[in-house]
Amino acid sequence: MAREVINRALRVLADLLEDTDHFCTFTLTDAAIGDDGVEPALNTLIADPFHAESLTAAGDWSRIVGEALPMRFAASWRRPQAWAEGAGPRRLAAGLTDWIMAHLVHLWPADADCWTVRVNESKVYENIYLDLAVRVEDRLWLLHLGVCD
Repeated sequence: MAREVINRALRVLADLLEDTDHFCTFTLTDAAIGDDGVEPALNTLIADPFHAESLTAAGDWSRIVGEALPMRFAASWRRPQAWAEGAGPRRLAAGLTDWIMAHLVHLWPADADCWTVRVNESKVYENIYLDLAVRVEDRLWLLHLGVCD
């Protein structure tokens, strides 16, 4: 249930950013971790023809997500008034981020193993992105936050 709620909030946040600036793809997916380990599970979550090029231990997932959402993806050069302190879109984006974070804590313990993922970009992947892989027991979660234009 939490995954669906998070994905809905991510879609609304992406739509808000699209309405004010540019097209975003924000998703949360998960897969079982088999005997082969984290990387094969991760590559099932990354869209073909891409694959994980490297994983970097990230430490505190909540800090990373909190720093990325939403302002890392707000292109203030197009409509700076939309992202000014106190502006409606910025307040809504901050509220959506709080909502997403409140639900992520139900899925991911504070001490969960997590990695930032660098994706092999033999073709264009995303202009700006954050892929965060989080391991919880025998599941691997991938939070993809990307700007396509």
